Amino acid sequence: MEDNIYQLPKKPKAERYKVYLAQLDQSGYVVEKEQVGFAFQKPGSTVFRLKLWMFLNQQYFVIPNKEDQTKYNLYSLEEYISEGKEQKSFWNKVGEADLYGNYLRLKFNLLERHLYLSLIDDKDASKTALAMAVA
Repeated sequence: MEDNIYQLPKKPKAERYKVYLAQLDQSGYVVEKEQVGFAFQKPGSTVFRLKLWMFLNQQYFVIPNKEDQTKYNLYSLEEYISEGKEQKSFWNKVGEADLYGNYLRLKFNLLERHLYLSLIDDKDASKTALAMAVA
């Protein structure tokens, strides 16, 4: 029998972004304090999947507002099997976000502090940090 080996195409890797607790300085610039999670975005997508280290079993989604491209909504996704054995899902709005320079400023309804999602992907941020350290 002949071996048929097929190469499956690789899935495109999602870009990874850091999520921070941060403060604004007197000029209004974001000063990153502590990393609290990651966000992932598939190539060509406008949606971010957010993982916060404090809530490891939960993921959140940052979805652009259709009316205003500088505004976003934050959702959690609840998936369950109905009594009729159907896969069901329910999106719960849990906050909002807005564009703030190179960041998305995230405001969860139950958290007092904003979180900041850096829009510079993790690989680019590492290259920038290395270049600054060498210079």
